[in-house]
Amino acid sequence: MTSTPPKKESRVSIEQRNELATSYLPIVRKIAMGLSTKAPPSVTFDDLVGAGLIGLMDAASRFDPEKREQFGAFVATRVRGAMIDELRNNDPLSRDLRFKSNKLTKTIHNLTHEIGRQPSEEEISEKMGLSLNEYHTLLVQLQQATFLSPVNVEQALETSKGFMDTAPGNPQDSYLFAELTGRLARAIAKLTEKEQRILSMYYKDELSLKEIGDRFGVTDSRACQVRTQAIHRLKALLEEEDNG
Repeated sequence: MTSTPPKKESRVSIEQRNELATSYLPIVRKIAMGLSTKAPPSVTFDDLVGAGLIGLMDAASRFDPEKREQFGAFVATRVRGAMIDELRNNDPLSRDLRFKSNKLTKTIHNLTHEIGRQPSEEEISEKMGLSLNEYHTLLVQLQQATFLSPVNVEQALETSKGFMDTAPGNPQDSYLFAELTGRLARAIAKLTEKEQRILSMYYKDELSLKEIGDRFGVTDSRACQVRTQAIHRLKALLEEEDNG
């Protein structure tokens, strides 16, 4: 009977781990800069960097020399995930606002089934018993809710963006990445052209809401409203796919 050779050990030394962590420190700061513009006041840039460093050290401890070319994408994913965990742990949303966020997603989902297409702002606000102005105010209030939601679409968008240039080398991670980006692509394709462009500018190009508003000739508040509504549309579409 032929014995199976032991699995090759690929753990790095403390010196190698520290060297890797030091060389990838700029990635931590870059990701923290991007997320800090969307973070609540209770989470500072330094808080995000601190959380990101934990993710960086975790990634460095798992470094596999045979997969060096994929390590940058792996680091970005671990760092971003650690920062998002920090944001979730400091969720400032009230129970009432969380309820309204879930109600908006459910309203969009139900209306889509009723009328056979994506509902307009007027249709959504009427269904929720709000005036259009009240609905717009709610969208601005829910800006944080879209980032720290149970169905964390923004986290998925951030993660998929981190993998956009280099997919993970691990087969299981590669499968999950392909599934995630496929689901998002199908859902995003059902949004309006303006919503698609705003999401692309916000997540891919990393423009601020003010910069996006300037591109469209609207206020940053209006850009925020469209972005928040687009995220809730995505949540409704993804939940519908999950439910078959």
